[in-house]
Amino acid sequence: MCPMNCHPTLCGVKVNIENNRVLSVTGDEKNPCSKGFICGRGKASAEIPHSPQRVLHPLYRESIHDEFSRIPWADAFDLMYQGLKNPRRAALWAGHGAMSNNYGTRIYPQLINRFANQCGALFWDPSIICWGLGAFGLHLTGLTETTSGIELADHSDLIIIWGADFSSQPLTAQHVLAAKKRGATLISIDVRGNQTTKKCDENYVIRPGTDAALAIGLMCVIVEENLTDEQFIQKHTVGFDQLKNYLVECDLDDIASNTGITTSQIRSLARQYTSAGSSCIILGGSSIHKGSNGWSASRAISSLPALTGQVGRPGAGLGPRHGGWPHGSKFLDISGQKKYKGSNEATLQMANFLQKLNNKEIESLFLFGSNIASSFANTNELKKGLRNLPLIVCHDLFSNETSKEYAHLLLPSTTWLEEIGCKRTENHLHLMEQIQKPIGEAKSVYDILSELSIRLDLTDFNIWHDAETLVDHVIRKISDNSLNIEELRKNGGHGKLNVGTTAHPELIFDTPTQKLELWSRRAEEHNLAPIPISNLPAQSHEAINDQSYTLTFGRTMDHFHAFYNHGRAIPSMKQPNQQPAITMNREDATSLGVGDKDVVVIYNELGEFTTSVRLSEEIPRGVLWSRSGWQGLNQITRSDSVIGNTAIRITPVSSGQSSFVSNVKIRIAKTTEKNIFCSKQ
Repeated sequence: MCPMNCHPTLCGVKVNIENNRVLSVTGDEKNPCSKGFICGRGKASAEIPHSPQRVLHPLYRESIHDEFSRIPWADAFDLMYQGLKNPRRAALWAGHGAMSNNYGTRIYPQLINRFANQCGALFWDPSIICWGLGAFGLHLTGLTETTSGIELADHSDLIIIWGADFSSQPLTAQHVLAAKKRGATLISIDVRGNQTTKKCDENYVIRPGTDAALAIGLMCVIVEENLTDEQFIQKHTVGFDQLKNYLVECDLDDIASNTGITTSQIRSLARQYTSAGSSCIILGGSSIHKGSNGWSASRAISSLPALTGQVGRPGAGLGPRHGGWPHGSKFLDISGQKKYKGSNEATLQMANFLQKLNNKEIESLFLFGSNIASSFANTNELKKGLRNLPLIVCHDLFSNETSKEYAHLLLPSTTWLEEIGCKRTENHLHLMEQIQKPIGEAKSVYDILSELSIRLDLTDFNIWHDAETLVDHVIRKISDNSLNIEELRKNGGHGKLNVGTTAHPELIFDTPTQKLELWSRRAEEHNLAPIPISNLPAQSHEAINDQSYTLTFGRTMDHFHAFYNHGRAIPSMKQPNQQPAITMNREDATSLGVGDKDVVVIYNELGEFTTSVRLSEEIPRGVLWSRSGWQGLNQITRSDSVIGNTAIRITPVSSGQSSFVSNVKIRIAKTTEKNIFCSKQ
């Protein structure tokens, strides 16, 4: 399987190896999910194992001001052991780079969590920085299962692509376009026009942070025009009366004004959604929940199927999404019990972690496939804490901002071809065989933690004794013992899971009432809005008179977040990932004297970010759009907590994400700034 982790799209690949050298990566026609499809990122993965930028040996420096020097692995383990002697002042975190061989099964993040729990260290769940807030809103409502891509193709009559993009779900795109060919209507809701919107029948471009407001507006029309499914509401929901009382007080004209689309458009969309036989919403996975939307967008959007009965039937509900799984999916938690009560408290919240770091309560930080100096909100504040840490260990394929500027110990990681693993798609498990000998002195996460567990005398940590047995254990448990590693090998590395294609077919939901909760007692008890509400951004479109802008984020087909050194470690992907660029409304640019491809500085009270500009008529005024992952971009995003310390515990997902809100101003770059920017190309 491809190592790029574009969940829920994971593609099968064929790897051509000769004399332990990867010659090419192509699509695998026999893969039951991708059936031969592979994008440019997947093809470029052939360049990863032998990239000249790859870290091949353990490197150490006593001070971050020194140069790295090569050391033996024995010395590296001695240094890590010393850093874990006071485990309550040590923290571990797994990034995307640690999941290239086990996405969906989450073997390595859970193994790292298990290690932290047994030795008493802190563990930072990687979903906290990604899709956790979106999942929080869905869990409050109870609409947690996803409708499969196959059902979209065969049964959906209307598909709303809400804040999602085909660039992050290319396989889902194939099912969506098959549905369109069959006669389904495609509608997009986004903050800009893009390649996905061009494939749709109708497009609604709204202002950032107003997704919940639009969903509330749709609910207003649905209730006002009696488009609800009364029988479904009475039998399978709670809190309709409380929600209805809120909706009748909402002003649809105000909602339209805030979202940037017209009242008639909102009414038309509501009628289309309710009149279609089976309507499905494909909800964005990460970017839509960063900014002022927070969890309110997914909470409000997931209430639409509850009002209309678009649940539990083929082609309805919510479609494939990041972190979403179909009915009947089973999961395995190998993390075990914490050694110290409350030892993970700091890492439930990004903001709490930041506070603990800057209060010097953490002395050792272990990062596996992570580049937090890029991906963390308000990175300038984070960097203050990183500078003071006595020990930072980075385990990765390539050096990045975090390791270059702050690490003391940089360790070489294995690629997805140099270790055994298992990935999971919505209805299959895929064995990831080791087919290449580790290059240089690369070691896997399993290798490192196993050795450290011996040194720390954690006798219950590695109960499997080898990586293959661990992978087999996970396969057996996730498949309810219907599959094992040998069974997958007999079937070309794939095994079909016994999961459904229709979401919530039994109409039993993962809430305290086992119903869809339009009103949530859990939320009210933790001082959160118990019903879906509009959480409009503090800066409305009417407040742009001071020439400030809302910065929003998304994905493209050639970006990599921060792993693989932002894609720049892969030669064929280096050029499109060389320098950042933001998209800006052409009229806004003209008013500032900014031209296409000019270099500008976007800034706020947190910091500044130098970038080039691309002008477009497909983005609203007052809005800037950037693909996520550019080095330095998160210097201007806020790290405030969105959910309180106790409230984040009321759902099973890690949702202590920072807001990532970014309201900025723009100025044309000075000559020196422009020269520095251009010199990096």
